[in-house]
Amino acid sequence: MTGPSRLLLRSAFLSLACGLTLGVLFTLDRPLGAALRPMHVELNVWGFVTLMIYGVGLFIVPRFAGRPLRRPRLVRAVAIAAPAGVFLSAAGWLAAWQRMDIARGALLAGGIAQAVAAGGFIVLIGELLLARR
Repeated sequence: MTGPSRLLLRSAFLSLACGLTLGVLFTLDRPLGAALRPMHVELNVWGFVTLMIYGVGLFIVPRFAGRPLRRPRLVRAVAIAAPAGVFLSAAGWLAAWQRMDIARGALLAGGIAQAVAAGGFIVLIGELLLARR
């Protein structure tokens, strides 16, 4: 498995572990669940699901297409931006719960990083699927 895919998959499982831990905590403290639900969703949906799709997709799709990805630097950028965006956003939700001034900036930075990563993934996979042999 390639380094970027490995990083994405490890980040996905770290995100899942954090999201599941929050879910268990919510059963013990219902008001905490109401306050941190956005963070829980961030970690489970954007974190686990999206990072898993990126990690597996960047590894499997080129093999199915019979061609390598044409932009290795973009692959690395996606592998860095996607987890960074998830964990920045999760930190932003935690900061928002604590009413910290940095919350809005962390959420914005995380959202931008996630959007950049999604765009990069679309370009990488799109080039493979739309290219003529």
